Amino acid sequence: MGMRCALKTLKPFHQFFLLIMTNFTSSVITKISDVVNNQATIEFKGKPYTYMVSDVNAWQNDLNDVIEEGESVGSFVNRAVRSELLQLA
Repeated sequence: MGMRCALKTLKPFHQFFLLIMTNFTSSVITKISDVVNNQATIEFKGKPYTYMVSDVNAWQNDLNDVIEEGESVGSFVNRAVRSELLQLA
């Protein structure tokens, strides 16, 4: 069972964005890091992968929607990778 998390977004300051996850459940995703300089680290079952986020606003809005709707965060991340919203750094 994954970690429970929720999303709080603080206003951007230059190119830095802060996302704090505190209310989602995922069987695959164990952690989603802050987005800093358009990069986020996502842990899959404890194994970290760093991604470039091509559109930070779309990423945080879509992720927030997925969490609020109780949809699969793992499936969302998979779709984001396939659509190149997330690209391995």
